[in-house]
Parts: sequence; C-alpha cells; structure tokens
Amino acid sequence: MSKPPILFVHGMWGNGTVWENYQKRFESLGYKTSALTLRHHGTAFGDPAPKGLGTTSLLDYVDDIMAAIGEMSEAPILIGHSMGGLLAQITAAKTNKVRAVIALTPAPPAGVFALKLSTLKSFRRILLTWGWWRKPTFPTLAEKKYSLLNKMSDEDAKEIYAHTQWESGRATFEVAMWTLDKRKASRINYSAIKCPVLIISAAHDRVVHGSVCKKVLAKYEGKADYIHLPENAHWVLGEKGWEDIVDKCAVWLDNHL
Repeated sequence: MSKPPILFVHGMWGNGTVWENYQKRFESLGYKTSALTLRHHGTAFGDPAPKGLGTTSLLDYVDDIMAAIGEMSEAPILIGHSMGGLLAQITAAKTNKVRAVIALTPAPPAGVFALKLSTLKSFRRILLTWGWWRKPTFPTLAEKKYSLLNKMSDEDAKEIYAHTQWESGRATFEVAMWTLDKRKASRINYSAIKCPVLIISAAHDRVVHGSVCKKVLAKYEGKADYIHLPENAHWVLGEKGWEDIVDKCAVWLDNHL
C-alpha cells in the first residue's frame, strides 16, 4: 500500500529549503514529499523586503497551503514547524483533504497565553520598533542564535542564518498579540479537525515552551498525541538527533494511517 504524500510548511523567517533533512529521510522511508514556500519568502539573502509582506496575514499563508493541497492528487500529511505547525492545524480545520498533522514546536494559537521571559527577549527589538505589526521583520544573527538556534553551533547557526527570509509583522502580531486581533487569525477550530494530530515540544525551546505545547494539546481533549523531546530546542529540523525525531514521526504515522 502506497504512503500518502507529505507537504512541509516552514515557520517564520524561513522557506521550503529548511526541510531538506526531513525530506531526504522521509523519502528514504518511502514517502513522496514537497516543501511549500509561503508567499514573499523566496528572496535572496540581503534583498529588500518584498512589497506587501508587512501586512500579510496568517490567513493568507493558510490560503497558500490550501492552494498547494488543491494541486495534489491525494490528501497529504501536513508537517509544520513553528509558525508552520500552527498554520498546519488551522488548515486542517478548514478542509477534509488532510490525512494527518504533525506540528513541530508549533507557534501558539489564539486562546493560549504563551509569553515567557525568553520569548520576550527573543522578540524584544522587534516589539520595541514602532509600527512593527505592519512592517516586515528580520532578525539579527544574535537574535536568531538566541531564540531559534540555541542548540546549534556558531558555525551551523551562521549557515542557517544565511538563508533567513523577511517575515510579516502582521502575522507576528496575530500570533503574539492575538487578544488585540479582531479576526483572531491564529485561532484553531479544534472540533473541526478530524485527522490524527501529533504535537511535538522540546525542553530547551526558548520560543515555544513545552508548557505552551501542553496547553495546545489540552485543547484537543484527548484527540491528539504528544511527544516531548528532552534534549532538543526549537530547531528540531537540524539539531543533534533530528534523524530520531523523523523516525518517531514515521512510527506515529504508521500507527495512525
């Protein structure tokens, strides 16, 4: 029996290239994979921010995922990281053409209070910039190393940083300041998700604490599964042991599809 395809969804300041490791390993396990690059996330490092990015919404990104699913011959598994993990869940609530969702260190949705001291430190400069909620944002190397890449070596962090993309201030606002967002763009309609869901958290994550992931898990009222990684931080895409994380996901998929 053939396995369903996998559609990967990246997080903030990234694009589809961040999934290279996971694509190769999942394909070695018999899956066909594709990695979506969300709108405005295909620029070269050092290029100016794409016009219109600053006010791009999470819901626009969801439209991108829905369009990608519409072009696929069969319903995919959605695997998302960080903001992509949140987007995958929002998308699964809007369509029955999703076989399963795996959310890796997912950004918190509306209804979950997630601000911690390390989270505030990660976004401090951006949050102190007037009008950030409608402007493109771009982290410094030091900010990205502290927040997302704290388990990566300096050399590897610099290599990853060289692929950093501009991000939407609007989308960041919809995640971080959901209480002020009238549309509640980051809301997940949990009851509408009919496919299996796996939430994965990491003990050393400075952006999305494990306690936040557990709050999201609780929203599913026993209808989602959970894996906590005691040795990892936010960049589960390339940290030591990433192969084991893929294998854990593959075992879970084998047991649920």
